[in-house]
Order: sequence, then C-alpha cells, then structure tokens
Amino acid sequence: MIAFIITFILMAFGVVLACFPFVPALPYMFVIAAAYDVMTNFSVISGEELITLGIIAALSILVHQLAGIFGAKIGGARWKSLIWGAVGAFVGTFILSPFIGSLVGLFLGIFVSEIVIENRSEEKAWQSAKGALFGAVSGIVISVILSLAFLITFVCFVFI
Repeated sequence: MIAFIITFILMAFGVVLACFPFVPALPYMFVIAAAYDVMTNFSVISGEELITLGIIAALSILVHQLAGIFGAKIGGARWKSLIWGAVGAFVGTFILSPFIGSLVGLFLGIFVSEIVIENRSEEKAWQSAKGALFGAVSGIVISVILSLAFLITFVCFVFI
C-alpha cells in the first residue's frame, strides 16, 4: 500500500505539471506507473493496462505538440512565425515564469515575426498570435484533462 501512496502522490504532481506548457507531464506519469508495476512485480497492472496508459500518454504528447501550431495556422500564421513563436516560448520560459513566460513568448514571437519578417499588417499578426495562444491554452486544458483521466484510470486498474 505504501508503494501506491507514493505513486499516487507522484502522479498527482504530474497533474500539476500538466498545467505548464512544454512540460511532458503524462510521459512522467507513465514512467511512474511503469515503476509502480515493476515495484509490484507486475502483479497489479497487466500489460494491456500499461499499454492503455501508454496510449493516453502518447495522445497527450501529440496534443501538446500540435495544439499551438494548429491554433496559429488557423489564425493565419506563416511557418517562419511558428518557429519564432517556439523560440519566444522557450526564451519566455526563462525570463518569466514557465507558465506565463512561455505563453507570452509564444504570442510575442509570432506577433513580431508576422510584422517584421512576413511584412503582414498588425491586424493579421494579432489574429495569428491570438490563434497560437488559443491553441496553446487549449492544449494545456486537454493535457490537464488527459492527466486526470490517466490518474483515474491508473487508480481503477490498481483497485478494480
């Protein structure tokens, strides 16, 4: 039981990590689940159940990586601006806090790139940057939902 309690606490921390952009929370949670399976000599979680948890984690990676890009593309951003948005998100993470900094950096990277490099109007740049921000926030929300689903599924696999 102590192994489950420790695992649950570590996974709950993973749910918190899912609130931050660019943090691989569900892969972290999957590693914790696999470690729990090893600690219990593979007697609690079956291989099929571990694969199910792996699918949830893989889905989160896909959503996490593509949400901001799709939002920006829907908003009309050009590919060079997406690259600058990623650079801005990375730099913003270190200048400000990881959550706010990455979002502000993403927004500013795309906005400035659309104006300076792509020679687009401020209105189009604003639309592209808003799309990226909406996509990134949507990705975070989906990641949090998936992390909660992962945790609940894990608990069900252990006790049912």
